[in-house]
Amino acid sequence: MTSGCTWLLYGVVAAGVVGALWLRSIRSRRGPTLGPSEARLASEAWEKRQQWERFLRTKLGKATMALGWFALLVGFCCGGLWQYYDATRPTQTLPSLGRTFELDTHGHVVFLTPSEKLRLDVLQYGTIALFFGVAGIWVLWQRRNPRPPLR
Repeated sequence: MTSGCTWLLYGVVAAGVVGALWLRSIRSRRGPTLGPSEARLASEAWEKRQQWERFLRTKLGKATMALGWFALLVGFCCGGLWQYYDATRPTQTLPSLGRTFELDTHGHVVFLTPSEKLRLDVLQYGTIALFFGVAGIWVLWQRRNPRPPLR
């Protein structure tokens, strides 16, 4: 079983890449004139991008971006530690050494000590908490700084 933290991380990265490419394509789109509904969607996307750029110019925006990158780093550390434990820990329980906590990676089971399990859990839940913190800051900032109405 793959770590939930790892899948969350992959999802966030994929969503960010797709969103960035989509906004870039809207910004640089040239071609036939857009219909009213398409023009409104493009205008809304442009407004959202402008709001994001305004947010990033603030100290809070820069701190939030740094926190997001830190969350990504913690997520990669979590995945790396998971894989390291999977490759280096014994596959049989050793109660005399305290290796009683199961770590299952796609059917390959290894056993961890309580401190190793705690270290892995802190990284997993820390990554999730950091990403939710970043999202929460963004939502609160949007509520305090609403977009101007579309023309």
